[in-house]
Amino acid sequence: MEPQNPDVSLGWSDFALSRHTPSGVHVWFRGTPDELAGLVRRNWSRRRPGAGRSDLDKVVIVPVPPDRFVSATVKVEEGTRLKAEFTRRQPHEEGFV
Repeated sequence: MEPQNPDVSLGWSDFALSRHTPSGVHVWFRGTPDELAGLVRRNWSRRRPGAGRSDLDKVVIVPVPPDRFVSATVKVEEGTRLKAEFTRRQPHEEGFV
């Protein structure tokens, strides 16, 4: 495995920085942007093509340990009715609930 991959240029878009926060409804990382970039660098050799892609040129998925990622939580109790919807942000992307 490539340890740090210093030649890889990583960064955050303004969109991602404003969307993935503890006060939002999307998954966020419990750590700094630099810590997350470090995880990506350490796992860069495990990357695979992103949604709708067949190569590693532009969009990739880099598997990282999930323990510092947090998802929105909702309090439920007995009798709470739940409804889920499967959707995609864009037609070529993987779906989510």
